[in-house]
Amino acid sequence: MTNYRTEENISMITTSFANVIIVSLFISFIFTSLYFLIFISLQIAIDLRILIVGIVIFSVYFISNLFIRTEFFIAVKKDYKIRPPLQILIISVSAYIALFFIIPDRFMESDKVSLPVFVLLTIPSGVIGMVSQKVLYHSFIILIKFFSKIFSKDILGNDAFYENIEFKYHEFLRHGGIFSIILISFTIPKYAASKLKRSLIFTLFFDILRKNIRKTDFLGILENGKTAAILSNGNNAEKAYVQAKRLVNTLKDNQLLMKKLHVYNSIIKSSIIQASKEHESFEKLMENVFAVLHKILQNKKIEIEIEIAK
Repeated sequence: MTNYRTEENISMITTSFANVIIVSLFISFIFTSLYFLIFISLQIAIDLRILIVGIVIFSVYFISNLFIRTEFFIAVKKDYKIRPPLQILIISVSAYIALFFIIPDRFMESDKVSLPVFVLLTIPSGVIGMVSQKVLYHSFIILIKFFSKIFSKDILGNDAFYENIEFKYHEFLRHGGIFSIILISFTIPKYAASKLKRSLIFTLFFDILRKNIRKTDFLGILENGKTAAILSNGNNAEKAYVQAKRLVNTLKDNQLLMKKLHVYNSIIKSSIIQASKEHESFEKLMENVFAVLHKILQNKKIEIEIEIAK
């Protein structure tokens, strides 16, 4: 199985492509600026040749950064144990080409097109590739994790989520309106429970939902992480059904999550509880929530069903 169990890997897999573009541009701009800063600090005039090299550095770093995410998805799709080294190959090949054109026609008493020179140039280009890849990769991961935390909603624990539901319920009693609670879970065979808890599957499951719920909604963890609960503001059961279906489809579109679930024949399930004044109290509403929760945690083949509380 592919080993993706670290926080940075999860952030990389679940981040949006727009974040990848922004981070790639930012890193390329910073490192290209450092390149030009060397000449400025040494008071060397920046001529056309230096400028072209700077543009090449920016382009190579930008393109290679885009391939970091591609490495992850190729590894997930093919179930490789390690990511294909696309970034380091792009940088090393670019460095090799650049060195080949920079060196004079005669190099170390040989023509630069001779076999010894061809072989010799692989050493510095390889070193440049490895060092650059390490620096770029770690910079990239740090920024992706930063963007993921800024642009994603927090995941609420049991108590915090109950407080939000209770506040919303009393607001609903005083001022009217509507809200629903969406419960999403997946079946877990008993023999696999301990293995799944140690893997990234729960983290990935909640992280995907966190990034795809609306800004007005709240995401909580129930049953010690077995179930995701979404407080769907302003939605009745029918509208919450559409939202739940969209979220479930988003989960199913994630190749890594589905690979992990497929191993244990797990099924994603969802149920919906619509708030109603017939509940009489917040406690009655929560009783209904847990009754439905108990049902979806049973290993029955349910893709999506609507439960309207009465």
